[in-house]
Amino acid sequence: MNTTPESSITFGPFSPDETERRWTAIPDYTLGNVPENLSEEEPLLYRRIVAKRAIFASYEETDFPEQCIKDLLIDLRHLCDGLGLDFAAIDRRAYETYSAEKADAAV
Repeated sequence: MNTTPESSITFGPFSPDETERRWTAIPDYTLGNVPENLSEEEPLLYRRIVAKRAIFASYEETDFPEQCIKDLLIDLRHLCDGLGLDFAAIDRRAYETYSAEKADAAV
């Protein structure tokens, strides 16, 4: 796995402390232990839990969520190459779905 010193991590609209607070606020449910109705009641939280669980299952340096997400994206691109899939096209469709889900949750 690629490791990056904390000083080179790029943060978005939140400070490093706020990003860490938000990361630790996402519950760490194990597979099969996510509350049954969460996907319908809080779909965005459910998606975040699933994504965080995937990161925990795959990468050791979970204290640096940006690095883990970057590594996961790199690995997904390699997987798409190996399967002959167009990562960019899949990513565009995924972004459309993400945007729709985000808009639905804001209503």
